[in-house]
Amino acid sequence: MIEHYDFGEIIIDGNSYEDIKIINSRVIPWHQIEHHRVTMQDLDEIIASKPAIIVIGTGYSGMMHVKDDVMDFAKNHKIKLIIENTRNAVGVFNDLEKKGENVAAIMHATC
Repeated sequence: MIEHYDFGEIIIDGNSYEDIKIINSRVIPWHQIEHHRVTMQDLDEIIASKPAIIVIGTGYSGMMHVKDDVMDFAKNHKIKLIIENTRNAVGVFNDLEKKGENVAAIMHATC
């Protein structure tokens, strides 16, 4: 569960993070492959966990871009993508996790 988000900081279990992936309740620092883009390589670990839903937080102002091949892959593999600015994505992720959904996330903390 994400406790708090503000520009540049995501707090989970009292720990402060910047860009992260959340996979099976594990928090993993995320180092973008391409600046301001979510690529298939960024999602390798997430896809390996076989989530039904991936929540993508595109930054405080929504400046991250999700590449077309990510969208195509999700569609072809029946993975629901929810793409929101990170302010909204945090709430969506928390709600889905509370409901027990098979959800993973990738969140950008700035921009």
